[in-house]
Amino acid sequence: MSDFLPAFLLRSLRDPRSVVSEVINRDWQMPLLWQGLLLASCLGSLIQILPQILVAGIGAATMFGLGPFALCVLLGLGTFGLAGIITQIGRLLGGQGAFPGLFALFIWFQAMGIALQAAVLFVMFALPALGAVLAVAGNVYLIYVLVVFVDEAHQMKSIGASIASVVLSFLILAFAMAMVAALVGVQPTVEFGNV
Repeated sequence: MSDFLPAFLLRSLRDPRSVVSEVINRDWQMPLLWQGLLLASCLGSLIQILPQILVAGIGAATMFGLGPFALCVLLGLGTFGLAGIITQIGRLLGGQGAFPGLFALFIWFQAMGIALQAAVLFVMFALPALGAVLAVAGNVYLIYVLVVFVDEAHQMKSIGASIASVVLSFLILAFAMAMVAALVGVQPTVEFGNV
């Protein structure tokens, strides 16, 4: 059992299409998915803030001006929201995906991103220039994996429709999160150095 997760992760990175049906066709119980989301969000916020903690100390533990807890909540809401929005947009574009399967797939996608970020972080401390290149390449590859996941989960058989579904979903999510931020009183701040 201990070899399953690393092997499944490597297979997910090598051939993303091959794992989609295994993830979405399981009989996922919602409490288990909520636990997975909580774990992925906590680890995701930690891996985002860890470089700042290692370089500047615990007092610098912020990302986008958010502390670890707020970043964890933001990642969780973003993952949940994106799964729901992509479920609906995909269906509008002719897809057949269901929310529990897509929710599980997005949690797994976040776990893949965490593993990739951990590897990049390790390389970045050893060879910073190579780490920066790997970070960009890894993010581009994760975008490709996301599109493939959406295409397979919705059984669209159209990369164009999958790209449209992902782009529209991100736009809707960004708008919704901006509205929520405005409602709770969060205002964007921009600081310019010596101008």
